[in-house]
Formats: sequence, structure tokens, C-alpha cells
Amino acid sequence: MKPKIIDLLSTLRRAVHINDLTYFIQEIPFKECELIKDLSHPADRIIELYMKLVNRYMDLGLDFMKSFYSTSNSSLSSYMSEVDGKFLDGTVMARCEDELKISKEGGYIKNNADVHTMSVDICTIVKGCIFEWCLTDGKIDIEKSINRIIHSYFLQYV
Repeated sequence: MKPKIIDLLSTLRRAVHINDLTYFIQEIPFKECELIKDLSHPADRIIELYMKLVNRYMDLGLDFMKSFYSTSNSSLSSYMSEVDGKFLDGTVMARCEDELKISKEGGYIKNNADVHTMSVDICTIVKGCIFEWCLTDGKIDIEKSINRIIHSYFLQYV
């Protein structure tokens, strides 16, 4: 009987944390947040955007992020994914796609680039870097990893 109570408390504690994190993330005004990096450097601009989210995650601490970055966490999936081919309004992914559209219109990204697919790919890259940060107990320099991988990714589009 006791293990069931412990499991229930653990589940409830995790649900509260996930709801807090969802609120915590939604506090970031991705739609309106100011980006300093120049439009002519789309990779730098996207890294700047995503680092706002990553820094917020890191503020929560490694232990919390290790429990949050789980394959069974539907909250992570629903926030950082798409519905009917569109990203949720106000999310980092939606802003990323908007930024990529502007870069494409400005001629900084190739005309044949699919900015929606790029946004999905970039989110996957960032999630992978965060996961790696969790797996290494925070020993990797996550910003350096994100910077290196996203710059390499962008080479095919500039």
C-alpha cells in the first residue's frame, strides 16, 4: 500500500512542476522579445532566440530539467511541437519560423529553403543539446554546442 502512495505523490509533484514549467515558459514573450543580432546573420539570431529559452530552463536547475526532459513527458512534446502543421502561437518555434521567413525575404537564406522544416530541425537540435546537457550532468557548454551545431546546419541554407 505504501509504494502506491509514494508513486502517487511523485506523480503529483511532477505534474505540478510540469504545469509550473509550462507557465514559466509561457512568461517569455517570444512573439515580442527583442533580438539584438542582425537579420543578415540568421543563425546568430536564431541562437539568440533559443538561448532565451535555454537560459530559462537552466534557471530551473539540472535536477528539474533531468526529470522534465523525459520521453514520457507529454508537456514537453505539446509545447515544442506542432498541431496541424503549425506551431502554437507565441512559442519559440513560431517565432523561429517568423524570423526565418524574414531572413528568407531579405535574401539571407536561400529561396528554396523550407522555413517550416528548418524550424522543426532547429528545435530538434536544441532539444538534443538540452538532453545532452542533462545526460552529462551539466558538464557540456550548452550554448557552445547549440552555436556550433546550428551554424553547421545553416551552411546549407546561406
